[in-house]
Formats: sequence, C-alpha cells, structure tokens
Amino acid sequence: MKPRHRGLSEVLLPLVLVALPASVLAQSQAPGEGLRRFRLEQRQEMFQARRDLERRSHAARIAILQEADRCIAAASTWEAFQTCERQEKQARERFQAEIRSEAQALRARFGLPPRQDRTGSSARAAKATI
Repeated sequence: MKPRHRGLSEVLLPLVLVALPASVLAQSQAPGEGLRRFRLEQRQEMFQARRDLERRSHAARIAILQEADRCIAAASTWEAFQTCERQEKQARERFQAEIRSEAQALRARFGLPPRQDRTGSSARAAKATI
C-alpha cells in the first residue's frame, strides 16, 4: 500500500528548501565573515585582545605543566604520582573554565554572539576563541 501523501511531500520539500530564511543561510558563512562589519580599528582592537588572551593562555598552560613536572619529579611513590596527576587535571579544568569565561566576556564586549559549546570527541580539542 502506497502512502497517501507522497505527492504532497514531493511538492512541499522543494518549497521548504526555497523558503529557508536568509539567517539560516548566513550562518553557513566561512569563519570570520562577520568581522567585516567592524571598522578597521575595531578589528585591530579585537585582534590585540584575542592575542593577549591567547598569550595569557599559553603562559598559564606552561605554568600548569611546569608545576606538574616538579611534582612528578619529586614523587617517590605511585600514590604521590597519582596525586600529581589529579592536581594537574584539576588545574587544567580550572584554567579552561577561566579562559572560556574570559573569551565569552571578550565576545560580549565586541557584540559577538556566544560560542556554542562543543560536544563529542572534538570537545577535548576545543579552544576558547572569539
């Protein structure tokens, strides 16, 4: 038995595709396209703020790794080593929350929408960006 509304879906689907709002299509633009709406001075200010945030991020990650290295070097037991690993993980998680918050504040400062949280296997590789 054939579906009764098959012809209707064949007609509606092309109409729906044609009627997609421009905002949906605009979201598929390449990254950075929205930056063109800013004046050159604003883009330069955003670049400098983003660069400063990234440099602080690098310094903080290096400090976390150096502290973990010192802890591991001083560990004389498996339990001490595991404590070092837990402390490093906690420091990384605190840092990620802080840098994510700073990046969101920076986006808000320039009137950009908040970034969507990333999920799935690529979430570990996610960086806070504007």
